[in-house]
Amino acid sequence: MTDDEFLRAFETCALARADWTHRAHVRMAWLRLTRLPFDEALLRIREGIRKLNTEVLKSAGYHETVTVAFTRIIHERIGSEGAAIPFETFASRHADLLDRECKVLLKYYSRELIHSPRAKESFVEPDVSPLPQPREMVSSRGTMGGGRVPTHCPEHAEPRGQEMVSSNTPH
Repeated sequence: MTDDEFLRAFETCALARADWTHRAHVRMAWLRLTRLPFDEALLRIREGIRKLNTEVLKSAGYHETVTVAFTRIIHERIGSEGAAIPFETFASRHADLLDRECKVLLKYYSRELIHSPRAKESFVEPDVSPLPQPREMVSSRGTMGGGRVPTHCPEHAEPRGQEMVSSNTPH
């Protein structure tokens, strides 16, 4: 599926439940961040995940802190790589973002905080290390802007045991 077909399937909730994996979440965020200013990308990522979770998964398993944190981390990685590379190249260079247990978040958050109800419902700043801050970037696909990260909105199913989330867990 091309990037445009994938985004269209995401936006219209035409992705099959089995295709809404952690990798698909990262791809969707990467596409948004390489095509839109940061604030608009984050808004559309949030809205899209909630809509797809509700309409396809019949679940409200959205986790706000995981969504914002991953968006900021992906945004930073795009800045270090450039947005002109294909997603598959980006993914192979940043395999830690595709880890189904989302261990990359543990560089920033304690397990207790990231798994807390407060973090699920609204964005909370990390307690281990600061997240990358959004910044203005220009890519071959357009301008990507930095900006203020809104701090409210409700993503991810509650983790089980020591796992963060699985590739089949809604974001």
